[in-house]
Amino acid sequence: MILLELKMITNDDSMWNYRIIKKNEMYGLYEVIYNDEKQIAAHTEDPKLESHDVDDLIESLEMMVRDAKKCKNNILKHDQIQFAPLYDEKEEGIEICNLDDLLK
Repeated sequence: MILLELKMITNDDSMWNYRIIKKNEMYGLYEVIYNDEKQIAAHTEDPKLESHDVDDLIESLEMMVRDAKKCKNNILKHDQIQFAPLYDEKEEGIEICNLDDLLK
């Protein structure tokens, strides 16, 4: 029997951190919890964020941090958001069933 010991990757003594875990073909950012010996003891069941590509996952995280920093002095109140229409419902649209038809 082979025992694979996964050690904590962090510079401090925290008992948890975020780690990228690959599951099937998806990369996810999970909260990982460690025991006193700094071995992985658990992780969240579902990722906080996931992507097919690890670089895209990191780019999304970087964008989230940039956006959060830009908006930290203009925080929205969840129950006070008034949604506007996404598009003008009066405007006549076209239905596209096939991309090739659109490109003709």
